This record gives sequence, C-alpha cells and structure tokens, in this order.
Amino acid sequence: MNRSERYRSLIEKLRKRKLRFVLAESCTGGLAAARITGIAGASEVFCGSMVTYRESVKTEWLGVSEDILSQHSSVSTEVTLAMVRAVLKATPEASLAAAITGHLGPDAPEELDGILFAAILCRESQALNSRSVPSPQPIQYRLQETGRAARQQEAADFLLNLIEESLD
Repeated sequence: MNRSERYRSLIEKLRKRKLRFVLAESCTGGLAAARITGIAGASEVFCGSMVTYRESVKTEWLGVSEDILSQHSSVSTEVTLAMVRAVLKATPEASLAAAITGHLGPDAPEELDGILFAAILCRESQALNSRSVPSPQPIQYRLQETGRAARQQEAADFLLNLIEESLD
C-alpha cells in the first residue's frame, strides 16, 4: 500500500468511528498534518496541528512546564505526555490526539540522535486500545534513516501509522 492509500485508510477508519484527531508536532515540523491534508475528505476527521518546534513555544502554546523541559529535555516521555494532553484539552472537538518530538540530527547529543517519542491519547469515553488510555505510555522509536529530510518523513509516517494502529 502506498503512502496516500495508507492515509486514505486512516481517514476512512476515523470517519467510520466518527472520530476526529489533532496533532502536536515538533520534529516533524507539520509534515504529518500536511500529509493528511493532502487527502480529500481529511477535514471530516482532522482538526489541526500545533507545530511547537521550539521549547519556548511548547511552553507558550501547550503549557509544557519549563521545569519539565529543563529536567528532562524536549525529547522525553514527560514532554511528549504533556504535549498530547495539552493539545487534546485545547481541542474540544477532537476525540483523539497524538504528539511527537525527537532529534533528527545532525547536531543532536549522541544518545538522542535519531530518537523519537510519540504518544496517543483518547478522550476517556472513546478509548481505542492500550496505547491510548487513559494515560498513554509514549513510544520511543529510533529512526532508520540518516539524512535530516528523510528522517523527518520517516517520523511523520511513524506518527500517522501509530494513530492507525490504535484504531485496530
């Protein structure tokens, strides 16, 4: 199945379940939102995306605590959880939220180079599977690609695939 067919499948699964979703994107820079909105009919299920690339914007837009950021860094389970909770709270019409943060490199600390964290959260009454209720456990993923642009594409695909998997 090619990329656009996968995204059509995701949109159809959400539409059938009468679910809408919202994103909080960091390392993907809005690419996940762009991929979804490239598919006709996405507006039925997609509310939008907050692209919070800088730490200060994570704090200002999503209310991620400066203490959490300084204690754990922006590439952490704690920040990912704060992002997904905040974007779902900020978007009442969304049933489901997903957040992603990571280091694409090349200037990342060695232990974080190519590391992503992603989380999915559903409103309690609309729980889908163990990854999304009620307090999601962020998933850590190591990117396989090496170039920055390829890593960003891999990260966007990873996030959207994770959402689709939560619907199965």
